[in-house]
Amino acid sequence: IVKASLADGTPLGTVLLATVSHAMVHSVLGTQIKYPLSGSGTQNDPYLIKNKDNFDMLLSTLARDKNSHGYGLYFKQTANFEAPAVSNVIDGRLYAGFEFAGHYDGDNHSITLLYQGGGEDKDNQVGLFPKLLDNAMVENLTITSIVYGVKNCGGVLAAESSGHVAINNVH
Repeated sequence: IVKASLADGTPLGTVLLATVSHAMVHSVLGTQIKYPLSGSGTQNDPYLIKNKDNFDMLLSTLARDKNSHGYGLYFKQTANFEAPAVSNVIDGRLYAGFEFAGHYDGDNHSITLLYQGGGEDKDNQVGLFPKLLDNAMVENLTITSIVYGVKNCGGVLAAESSGHVAINNVH
């Protein structure tokens, strides 16, 4: 197992399962994305989203998690906060999330979502999670939003969903 980290020891969150022969990587057997948050991501010990920075960490890890999109993982919000601005400031976007297939429990907290678009082609699939994938669940969350300038397919929680998605007690 090879764990990637920065020079200061901060984990990058990616684990490679590899075979090594004569100090050279012989083959990569698979990768597993690790979410650098408190908790273990299980139902009994969910990853904790304590603030805007933790939510940003969730989003940046989802951006790298192109295969599972958080499938089978549990996340629990523990405070109210504003969703971070994660898109490129140069293009004028204030927020852009990522596809999600995990379980997000807002624990009766709120999150504020701000999105200002220009109605351009790239202003599509806008939402807290632009797309909820099969087996995603979002519950116990209040979303306050200011969303405008969406050209096509926008929503407060999600722009679209696919497969079996559960949404409970979301306002």
